[in-house]
Amino acid sequence: MIPKITQAAPNISEQYWCSTCGRNLPSPNQNAGSGSEDPWRFCPGCGEPIEYEKAEPVHWQEQDCVKCGCALIRLVRCNTPFFQAKYEYVGAPLCRNCLEEHCVQTNCLQCEIGNWPNCRYADIKRQGLQKAKERGTTNHQDRVQFLTMTPQQAKRRGHQIQMRSDWDSRKLTIMHNLLVHKFNENPELIPKLIATGSAVLVEGNTWHDNFWGCCTCSRCGGRRGRNNLGRLLMQLRADYMALYKEAQ
Repeated sequence: MIPKITQAAPNISEQYWCSTCGRNLPSPNQNAGSGSEDPWRFCPGCGEPIEYEKAEPVHWQEQDCVKCGCALIRLVRCNTPFFQAKYEYVGAPLCRNCLEEHCVQTNCLQCEIGNWPNCRYADIKRQGLQKAKERGTTNHQDRVQFLTMTPQQAKRRGHQIQMRSDWDSRKLTIMHNLLVHKFNENPELIPKLIATGSAVLVEGNTWHDNFWGCCTCSRCGGRRGRNNLGRLLMQLRADYMALYKEAQ
């Protein structure tokens, strides 16, 4: 059995794992200085013979934060060059500060960096939320609830919390920004939006929402809704179509 090697950072000790049963293995140098020259030869979990000499080490390279560009891993050039991780390196493509900001602003269910619910960066998220709470920049309890909700759950919960005082004057701008983020983060949706051509987009519903859409229920009596969500989508469609024409 050829063990697997993991290493959290270049200046942290390697960890050996049985590739058969997944058991954590002792280091081949564990007996160094103990007077014994015999390394561990069998996995203590499944009994497979261990071929330490064939294990593939972790290969490191210089790395910068993909957002702010700060150094995360650097090659120290000396007689025996080696890689060294900076304090800002936490095992992600983002530095500690940028990852904290990302975690606070991102729904865990949609995050591509962590692995909810077993995310290794959960502590960084908790620290970021605590800092935001202390700064008074967010309602901590409400924010925590929304982080792991599905869209349907978030919508229901949104009707139960207190809105910001300027919501009525800001909600169209906020919705526009949300739509921009939605399509930029899911670019496969842009061609689908453009494919609607000049069609009128209507947010049809039966729950009496005549601000964002047009309710078709009998109670609303066919009243013409404002369809603001449909209008914003059509505005965004026009913007993408203009960009598409410029690129041709």
